[in-house]
Amino acid sequence: MSEQPNFSVAGNLSEKQLAQFNELKQTAVQLVNQIGALEVKKARLLADVDANEEKAQNLLKLIKMQFDLSEDSPFQILEDGRIVTPIKA
Repeated sequence: MSEQPNFSVAGNLSEKQLAQFNELKQTAVQLVNQIGALEVKKARLLADVDANEEKAQNLLKLIKMQFDLSEDSPFQILEDGRIVTPIKA
């Protein structure tokens, strides 16, 4: 069993001070818990971003193969679905 240091009582908080202190302590715990929950949510969202990026890259690879575009060929997909490439001089 570890020994507790000896303390002397310096005074007592009023009921109002004690209630305020406990409320602030509870708020701090709640805020820390919310930060933890947000970190978990952030990690999940980052995983979603990574998965979305992977799907987009895979789709672009398929499009390049479908239209016989080389890996380094610049192209653009227009809103109407047309795929355009720069005119070679």
